Amino acid sequence: MSQESSLAQLIHDLYLVWMSLAPLLLVGAVLSCVIHVSLPADFIRKALSGRWGVIKAVLIGVPLPLCSCGVIPAGLGLKRDGASDGATIGFLISTPQTGLDSILVSGSLLGLPFAIYKVIAAAVTGIVGGLLTEQLSDSKSNNSHLTAKNLENHGQAHNASKKHSGLKEALIHFDEVIEPIWIWVIVGVIASVAIQHLMPSESISSLSGFSLLLPYLATLAISLPLYVCATASVPIAAALVAQGFPIGVALIFLMAGPATNIATLGAVFKGLGKKTFVIYLSTLIIGSVLFALSLDLLLAWQAPSSVFMTSDHHHTFAWWEQILAIMLGLVFVKYFGRSLSLVTKKFINNLVFKTSSSDKKTKQVHLRVSGLSCQSCVRRLEGFLLNDQSIINCKVSDSLDQLLVNGEITYEQVKYLVEEAGFEAHELIEDL
Repeated sequence: MSQESSLAQLIHDLYLVWMSLAPLLLVGAVLSCVIHVSLPADFIRKALSGRWGVIKAVLIGVPLPLCSCGVIPAGLGLKRDGASDGATIGFLISTPQTGLDSILVSGSLLGLPFAIYKVIAAAVTGIVGGLLTEQLSDSKSNNSHLTAKNLENHGQAHNASKKHSGLKEALIHFDEVIEPIWIWVIVGVIASVAIQHLMPSESISSLSGFSLLLPYLATLAISLPLYVCATASVPIAAALVAQGFPIGVALIFLMAGPATNIATLGAVFKGLGKKTFVIYLSTLIIGSVLFALSLDLLLAWQAPSSVFMTSDHHHTFAWWEQILAIMLGLVFVKYFGRSLSLVTKKFINNLVFKTSSSDKKTKQVHLRVSGLSCQSCVRRLEGFLLNDQSIINCKVSDSLDQLLVNGEITYEQVKYLVEEAGFEAHELIEDL
């Protein structure tokens, strides 16, 4: 095959994967916005009390489009407001594995039965992990890890307070859902096509033929420490199946990967204690392997034909799918421009700040903020502040509860801008 034809085939496969993923990802995000706007403020956290707290936490968490980066502050927010350790763990296990957008994309690339099975697996592992935590964990020991500082820092979930209403609130939530993962979606699409073109299917088939345990363990070793988005990882999982891996590998990749990464594991260990951490990690590992085995052995499930298996054939998409894919592409272009603009502003403003600070013309305003629950919120706030010509530089602390602003600006002006961006500004911190 010539280089020109190989390049054309590569572009064609990228197009097929994007067209199969983008429309349903956009639909899922819109449905998430509708649900978010419809629910009363604080509904999710206030609902988690009583005997059925674990089950309610899982049922609430399954449709939420929170990946492992956003689920930790949301989960610790539940804990802060009185949810039990079991309800918190059930939420942390089940929520990042699914989401409306992930369910729809999984159904598109791996079949609707697989998507439903994945939801059931996420719910069952969440309930089992939560109930085990309720039975086996020492609540006093766990609570001692949740210091007042940690709870104040991490307790603000995306839906904890609603500063706006209607369309504006829906658009803000849309950005909070899609902006943190847009780059991972692009990476997932490219990686899935790269797997299809570069990975030798013959060796993979022979590897999976020896034992299911070997590819299972390899998948766990890769997916547990890495950040894997539930939606963006679906094309990669589908490409692995198309190249000869058993479909159980895709299930493990889509269960263990989104639910964990190094940051998430560390936060659970520090926030809920060693015993709860062991229950959390063991439930994910054992549960994903057992569900994968049942998929490969008991059900003998065969993956449906996907875009990866039909890339040499003529594949058409409906007009509305093409429009939605273009719309999501434009949204991604906006996010790219926003990220580039923010990086450029920070770079230029840092240079300006180094020059102006020597002349002592700038003021420093240090205050407490709340409502920041992930890096998407941080980018939104910093970008909003840097648009003001009076501000030279600004930085949110790693704990997401403090803001430092440099420029010709007062505390009252910073407070006003923070609240205009949709967050809360509290007392001024006097630096010594």
